[in-house]
Amino acid sequence: MFNFLFQGNLGDIIAPIQSPEQQLLIAIQNRQMDKAKAMVCMYACLRNTAVDSGVTPVHMACQAGLQELLRRLAELGGDLAGADNSGNTPLHYAAKGGQIDTVKWLLELGARVDARNASRQSPYDLATNHVVRQYLLPLQLKAEASNPSSAAASPYDYPGAQAQQQQQYAAPLPPPSAALEALMQVGVCC
Repeated sequence: MFNFLFQGNLGDIIAPIQSPEQQLLIAIQNRQMDKAKAMVCMYACLRNTAVDSGVTPVHMACQAGLQELLRRLAELGGDLAGADNSGNTPLHYAAKGGQIDTVKWLLELGARVDARNASRQSPYDLATNHVVRQYLLPLQLKAEASNPSSAAASPYDYPGAQAQQQQQYAAPLPPPSAALEALMQVGVCC
């Protein structure tokens, strides 16, 4: 009666098939290097494809410390400085993942150690590993000493933040409810 369950891939029956973008991010998250590399080679256009939160394969590979995949993504034009919707750069992700080798590699390529996300956090602030924190702290202090405005920068100092901020404040305020209008007319409120 249930023989159809044993035909084909059970995962495809239980869960719907994901898009290539989702499959790539899942492969990176699960550290399925062969699958991730094959997908990057097959779908070179996925190198900068982001999910709703703005997370790209570069961000995921940085957090997981997948240097070989990162190099391949960089060769294909992956954005090593791009921020997600919260302003987190690949360096933020590498620091958060505790990936000291990836942190060093990104810094060698010119990543900004003093970059701040929308919550004004630097990669040092997000670092979960004490080795990464010890490595980043003197670099961040040096960067802030040479550029004092970086420490006091706006929380919207990442690429695309200005457009996001404009969208956030562009929406009109909703009209007051009928109950509030009635209270205002009789002088009870406001």
